[in-house]
Amino acid sequence: MCRLSKVEGAIHTYGIHYLMDEHGLPKEKHLCMEFASYGNLAALSLFTKPYEEPSAYVVMRQLATNLRDIHRERVLHMDVKEHNILVMFAYENQMKKDCADLPLAFKFADFGVSIDLDRDTRTPEQIVYRRGTPRYMAPEQGFQSSQIHDIFRVEVYSLGLILFRLIFKQYPFSPSSYEDPAARDPNFVEAFIDSKQNTYNVRISDELKTLLKGMLQFRN
Repeated sequence: MCRLSKVEGAIHTYGIHYLMDEHGLPKEKHLCMEFASYGNLAALSLFTKPYEEPSAYVVMRQLATNLRDIHRERVLHMDVKEHNILVMFAYENQMKKDCADLPLAFKFADFGVSIDLDRDTRTPEQIVYRRGTPRYMAPEQGFQSSQIHDIFRVEVYSLGLILFRLIFKQYPFSPSSYEDPAARDPNFVEAFIDSKQNTYNVRISDELKTLLKGMLQFRN
């Protein structure tokens, strides 16, 4: 989206490139964008053990800042998940303490189902917010649009789910937060830690428990 061209945390695109056949006619078209040397966060996480809390906070700090900047442009991504977060080399970040001196940048990509609230001519009640990947949807996305009081917050939920998966390498709810009764349990984090789902036997601080509960809280 061109209005996100100045948002550092959104992947930058450079237009469409056409490949021609032997007759000089367009055969294939490719979207040209920034090079993500480390692929996406989902692929990267396949080869890592559960993140330690300090490492997870470094990733989450960048993602939260980037999502805030996207929201300031009145844009909703609507499909926040690891597969849509690209990881790239960023030399300048190794000079930043809030990046833990790691030369990595995490940027949001794939705005195919996004919503531009300033350009959408529909009323908030007419917009369908039930879009994206079901496992990453906030519970309230299963409600009527008129029942959603803070649409920006549904993406905070998706971010919280990513944080949960960085720490535990598991989903907190199955098959989705809207359908799983555990999502209504205010002590779902403790319940998960004590369950067989916690296959890595991860233990976390009280501060992280509070953060996860706040981000993944069921709101009706």
